[in-house]
Amino acid sequence: MTKSLLSTLTVTSRPAKASDLLSKRKERLLKKLEEQRQLAEGMINDELVVIHKEKWVTNNETGLKELKLFQRKTPKWFFLNNGTWFFEIRIGKARLEFEKNLTAIELESKEDLLESIKIIAEAIKLGELDKQIQSAETGFSKKK
Repeated sequence: MTKSLLSTLTVTSRPAKASDLLSKRKERLLKKLEEQRQLAEGMINDELVVIHKEKWVTNNETGLKELKLFQRKTPKWFFLNNGTWFFEIRIGKARLEFEKNLTAIELESKEDLLESIKIIAEAIKLGELDKQIQSAETGFSKKK
């Protein structure tokens, strides 16, 4: 008797989609960090980097919806001040505080940006910044 093909698969129930605010913020923050990594890489290599967003638009001629790419203005979270590079993490327009009133990471050179972004992304995945992410005040989290 031959073994069925389906018996070779591991079948399980579908995992619940993360619906809590913290995991959504972490996911969004990781996407934004990836964009910052691309911008930093472009600056280091002296290349132009364009960040796009996808948007469904209705074609006037056919009446069908099409997925189009639009260029999106993406502010850099890193800057040069008095010969020293700094990097901030933002949630919305708010700066993430690592400690009380400490929002920036000081870097030796612009090449250190990529390593810093990688370290921060790993810290977010491991939950080391959960408290700061939860307490970050954004325009969306304020009650009216």
